[in-house]
Amino acid sequence: MKKRKEYMGILYSLYSELEDMYKLKSADKKKDIIFSTSYNNFKGQYENIKEIFKVNGRFQNSYSIFKKIERTKIIL
Repeated sequence: MKKRKEYMGILYSLYSELEDMYKLKSADKKKDIIFSTSYNNFKGQYENIKEIFKVNGRFQNSYSIFKKIERTKIIL
């Protein structure tokens, strides 16, 4: 049986999460943005910064980015 590099998917996923949190923190500091804790308000804010979160020519879902804000405040 061949050995596969199954850990690469996990590493890529972790990298993606950390990169998004870094981008959130950078946008927070550079543009003096205080992200709203309400998702409905955040959607409006996301329209101004969504270009930062473009991956492979597509924008990430605003809700997934919103949920990462909570983790960013805890970790960073």
